[in-house]
Amino acid sequence: MSLSQPEWQAKFLKEGETLIRWSDQERKDQKAPNDWKQNWNHWANGAAYLKADRDGDKSIDKNFTGEVPTTARPIVQAKLAALISAAMTTCSGEERVKPRPTKTAIDKTLNQVIYAAEQGRGVFGKTVGSGDAGQVANSATDGALNNKHPLAYAIMCVSMAANTQNTLKLTNDKDNAQEWEAGNDAGKTAYDKVQSICGAKGATEATAAKLRAAVQALRDQINMVSNVGYLGQKLDGSCTGSTATAGVCVKYANTITNHKDEFNKLTYASLALEEADDLDRRTAAEIQDSLKRTDLDDTIKAAYRLTHEAEALHKALTSAAALPKSNPESAAKAAKAAVDCSSTTKKTACQAKAECTWESTEKSEGDHCKLNETYVAQKATQTGGSGTAATGCEKHGTDKEKCENDKKDGKPSRAWRKGKDGEDDKETEKCRNGSFLVNKQFALVVTAFVALLF
Repeated sequence: MSLSQPEWQAKFLKEGETLIRWSDQERKDQKAPNDWKQNWNHWANGAAYLKADRDGDKSIDKNFTGEVPTTARPIVQAKLAALISAAMTTCSGEERVKPRPTKTAIDKTLNQVIYAAEQGRGVFGKTVGSGDAGQVANSATDGALNNKHPLAYAIMCVSMAANTQNTLKLTNDKDNAQEWEAGNDAGKTAYDKVQSICGAKGATEATAAKLRAAVQALRDQINMVSNVGYLGQKLDGSCTGSTATAGVCVKYANTITNHKDEFNKLTYASLALEEADDLDRRTAAEIQDSLKRTDLDDTIKAAYRLTHEAEALHKALTSAAALPKSNPESAAKAAKAAVDCSSTTKKTACQAKAECTWESTEKSEGDHCKLNETYVAQKATQTGGSGTAATGCEKHGTDKEKCENDKKDGKPSRAWRKGKDGEDDKETEKCRNGSFLVNKQFALVVTAFVALLF
């Protein structure tokens, strides 16, 4: 939009300031084609943005378009359109993939792994309404509470003795075990005891690898006894912790047997593995984001480099008429050299090109390689680069008669006249090339630049 003509920008603005939406009457009055509908509001926003007051010098219309000469804008527009298309391709596809999990969603899932609640400790943080979360009763039925298998309850099952069994000692533990509570609604009281046993281990970052390793480590601790899986000290298999011979464990009679292994269907295992997949997907998305940011940065840099290419093109176009018309190919070579120089960023590479000159005395890298116009002009005065003096208009000097009598294939090839658009000294009458050669020269210049830009 910033490179477009004022007449185009005006289509999208009321009184030159307020944007016109597709649904507005002003747009309907213009009878704009229906296939413009998809992009209209984007165009209107762009036009309005260019009219808005903004502080600073970093806006694209101030920093970019102001440096693009009018003569070069059509070519720069085409190149910029190609860059925009590349940027859109880079950003495409986001809406077609499954949304990445947010940190909040990840934290909620991890909390469910432990407490079967998205936030807080759930029943393990309540003294009212916690049901039998503080009792041993469910240790023999897969450690299930309300049809879920919180990891917190499994930890309690392998760490606590039944109520009144305060002399029970766990393996390798010289202290008596903490006791389950006798009544309901004691989830918080019982879980606080487990925390006093385990202590705080500090914060750790949850990664996909750590979660999968933790799930596998738990599965490795389950032993098969009499065709049933047990986590913890089985002893007599009751998992009640009521006597010195009773088990302090979780009995997975409904989940892990000699006929099936549904460990990964336990709530804490299934959610942990699901979260590992989500973390992998989030990590992959972040890597893609980084790659896309790099691609977009490169595209933006390429867009701003267009100002330098446009400047070189403008100089080549405006100086083309001043080059000897008997050798139009030299104009194309000058045009190509101008872009070659502007795209060279290292001093050594620049100095290796005779048609370029390095204009910085302090830096060896950067945007300092420019066209050596003196050298190019000298080469242009040679015919075909042979070193002989140029022929054509130059050989006639101020002799009008010789100029007009100069013929090629029996037809006049020179003319004594004032300059046309694109020629030097427009108001001066002198010997000039025919219009065919001038147009040919201009076409060569443009062709050279289009090839370089694309």
